[in-house]
Amino acid sequence: MKRRNKGHGKWMAFLLALFMMVTSVSTAGFAAYASDLPSEAGTQEAALPEEGIDVTAGDVQAQTAQAAEPVENLVEEPSESTMSVELTEEKTTAPADETPGEDAGDSDTTENVGGAKFVETAEPVKEADKAAESVGSANDADAESAEKANDEDAADTEEGKGQDGEEADEEAIADLLTRIESAIAELPKAEDIDENTDMEALNKLGEKFNALYEECFTYENEEVTAAQDKLVEAMATLQEMMGLAAEKATERDVFYVNAAANEEDANGSEEHPFTSLADAVKAANASTEENITIILQSDLTATSCARFVGKNVVIQGNGHTITRGVTFDTIPDNARSWYNPAMIEVCDNSHISRTLRLENITLDDAGNMAGTRYSQATTDGKGGNDDTVQDAIIATYDGVGTITLDSRTELRGYGGMSAVRLSGGTLIMESGSKITGGKNFNTRGGGNGPAGAVWIQGGSIIMNPGSEITGVTGRAIYLVEISAAVVVQLV
Repeated sequence: MKRRNKGHGKWMAFLLALFMMVTSVSTAGFAAYASDLPSEAGTQEAALPEEGIDVTAGDVQAQTAQAAEPVENLVEEPSESTMSVELTEEKTTAPADETPGEDAGDSDTTENVGGAKFVETAEPVKEADKAAESVGSANDADAESAEKANDEDAADTEEGKGQDGEEADEEAIADLLTRIESAIAELPKAEDIDENTDMEALNKLGEKFNALYEECFTYENEEVTAAQDKLVEAMATLQEMMGLAAEKATERDVFYVNAAANEEDANGSEEHPFTSLADAVKAANASTEENITIILQSDLTATSCARFVGKNVVIQGNGHTITRGVTFDTIPDNARSWYNPAMIEVCDNSHISRTLRLENITLDDAGNMAGTRYSQATTDGKGGNDDTVQDAIIATYDGVGTITLDSRTELRGYGGMSAVRLSGGTLIMESGSKITGGKNFNTRGGGNGPAGAVWIQGGSIIMNPGSEITGVTGRAIYLVEISAAVVVQLV
């Protein structure tokens, strides 16, 4: 049924229905160009044509059905475009037999229905965009706030760590400075350097200096920098001391001993070592050098005395043992004539101080003795001492000898009067050195019995912490003269 539109209200109802139809069309079917619109177009309300427009219910129903198809597109892309209705003053009457919007597929830009032009524009929905922008701004503000809070928490955490780290650094720096001072204190003085200076110990000190120097780079601290400068000075001094020690070492004669070597071509060299300690001592006493080093390449059995006269001697045992033989040769001197001697004797006819240093070696009497009478040999030059047992494993005479046992040296199982006899001079026992055991003397052979592990007739003994005299029968230390002294180092 046809109905003529005489009022604006009915006309607007038609436009609303037509608007719903058009907005359901996919946005891909339109293109908006502002230039296509008449300059006189109004955006609020257009003058209605006098003749009106005839619209059938079937027309509206058909367009409504068509509008239902692209709903999905509208849901997926609601903000890409919007539709605006602009009414022109152009008076147009749609033919009665023409369905509005029928030619929509023929145009990509506009659709005219009775003077109303529907144009797709590229302009976004302002209100929706404003809402989206508002939500986005709020989200950005929330994100920024959360990020700021996280940064503050991280800063607080780092600050806490920083405080703990600073305290840890202070403790570490204090420890480093203490270790540097301790290391520098180990630096020997020039007057302490001699032919017996341990080059290995100096090398280890140099390694310690280098390690501490490198550690100083861990901290940016004025005290550490100053300590590092001191280390540089200490390293330079150490180099000088090592050079001095090397010079002293070159002023020595060195002899090697190996019981398994060929005796026929033995000359004391490393390739052709002597086969006995006695042979090495003969070569040492004949040397023009006062400083002698004897290096063992094997265990040895001693059957004659190693008497060093006017020499400073270092015996490097390399962990080997020298054992007193069951039989042992007698030797003479002006006071005792022929007598049974110690395994090693240190003396000097000119009363010049001499030294014997034992390193990493064991001297073992094995309970053996020459003679049967435990008594001191007579010194009137008349002899008669053939049956008097040896006075010691090591002995020093003339009141000037110094015997040093290093940390790896042991005097074991003395079978004579003592392990060490001092007639003047000094015995130094470094930390770790030992004098152990002794023969269980059931008979004295007409004598007075053994003196003790250390028999002092003048002179002194210095025992450093960690040194020990243990497992002996009888006296550990036997002092004969009031002038003798025993010094036990407690630190």
